[in-house]
Amino acid sequence: MEEVLYIHAGPEIGVASTKAYTAMLAAMALLAVRFGRARGTLEKGEARGLVHEMRKLPRLVEEVLERRPLVAHLAEKYHQAQDFLFLGRHVQTPTAYEGALKLKEISYIHAEAYPAGEMKHGPSPSSTSACRWWSWPPKAPSTRRPSPTSRRCGPGEGRSSPSPPRGTRR
Repeated sequence: MEEVLYIHAGPEIGVASTKAYTAMLAAMALLAVRFGRARGTLEKGEARGLVHEMRKLPRLVEEVLERRPLVAHLAEKYHQAQDFLFLGRHVQTPTAYEGALKLKEISYIHAEAYPAGEMKHGPSPSSTSACRWWSWPPKAPSTRRPSPTSRRCGPGEGRSSPSPPRGTRR
C-alpha cells in the first residue's frame, strides 16, 4: 500500500527551498507524534508539549531573520573561503547536509556535509586551514560538553566558524 503525506509548503520559488525542507521536518515530526500516540509509546501530555514547541517555529524563524546584520558580517568574513564542511551530530546531520546543498546551489562554493562522529575517519585528515566548517550539535543536556570533533578540527585542520542557529555551539 502506498501512502502520501502532503506537506503543503506551496510552490518552490527558488532552487534552494528552505520552506520545503522546514515543512517536511514539521510534517515528519507531527507524523512521529501521531505514531507515538497510536502505539502508546508517547503520553498525551508529552505529545501536547511537542506540538506546543512546534507552534513556536514561526516566531523562531522571525528571530533568525532579524539577525541579518550577523549574517551580513559572516558573509563578509567568509566570502572568499573556497571550501566549507558542514557537520551534524545525531538528528542534526540532515540539517548539515541541507546547509551544504544550499551553499552549493546558491553560491557555487564547494561544500560538503558529514556526520560529526565520523570525522576522524573521513574528511578531517584532509581538511586544510582554508576549509571552514559549521557544526550543529543537538541541544540534549547530555551533549553540552565540548565536542571531540570540534577539538579535532581546530587550527591546522580547518577553521571552525560559529554556528548560525541560536543556541548551538561550534
